[in-house]
Amino acid sequence: MCECASRCLLIVVNTIFVIVAIICCIVGGFLAWNTQVVYTLLRDYLYPSLNGPASSEQTKTAIENMIKMLTPFGLAIFIVGIILLVLCCLGLVGACLNIRCLITVYLAIHGVLLIAELLVVIIYLSKPAIITDNAKQLLTDSVNNYVSINSSDVHSSILTLIMPSLNCCGVLNGSDFDQSTSFQRDYEYNGNKFVLKYPIPCCKLDSSRKPIDNCPVDFTAQNSNINQGCWTVMETELNRYGQIVAYVCLGVIGGQVLLIIAAMVLACKREKSAQY
Repeated sequence: MCECASRCLLIVVNTIFVIVAIICCIVGGFLAWNTQVVYTLLRDYLYPSLNGPASSEQTKTAIENMIKMLTPFGLAIFIVGIILLVLCCLGLVGACLNIRCLITVYLAIHGVLLIAELLVVIIYLSKPAIITDNAKQLLTDSVNNYVSINSSDVHSSILTLIMPSLNCCGVLNGSDFDQSTSFQRDYEYNGNKFVLKYPIPCCKLDSSRKPIDNCPVDFTAQNSNINQGCWTVMETELNRYGQIVAYVCLGVIGGQVLLIIAAMVLACKREKSAQY
């Protein structure tokens, strides 16, 4: 009875994770190699946020730079999908055909993954600053290296995307751009030439995604986000989603423990059968 329940558990759960692994491979493959599909999806999702402060060409450049940043993550997701697919196939074949060596390999790989996952979750929950500090540094680097809304560099493209979407400006506030030595402040807007005090994406936008109330000619707290830094918003979101991911991982670890127990039951039963 116990052996039958263990075999059924392994077959059902591993079948589910085979489907998940295939999805990971598809998503990761698209992010890593089929950039046209990703571009179309991001364009449809992000265009309303970017179309106000940026032209269509600038929007295209911002999305292309974002895709370049996502490519390594796509490759990582693809590799995880392949590993998961191989692991689940070992468990399925081992459970269906009652092959002890496959079940043993399945147990060994699961054990290594379980230890690695536990270490990652414990480290994150005990010191989330490992993630948030790096994210803040990336944001600070983008602010310090910002050029202009017309620039195609990664830093400018990232801020052209982030600041209008989150209704923020700079890391802590708009004064952070005082340290941006590459910031091109000479700008022509509606036929008038003037010197920008802050980047144009710091402007608040109306319903048609255009800057309001004479921004960027004159930045005020009413027509711009110069008093609202991006890091406050980003840190809150990173911590919230980080906690969700960590607890989901703990749930997955719990499921892995059940699978390991089930696989051990099958391996022990198989060993006892071989002795008789």
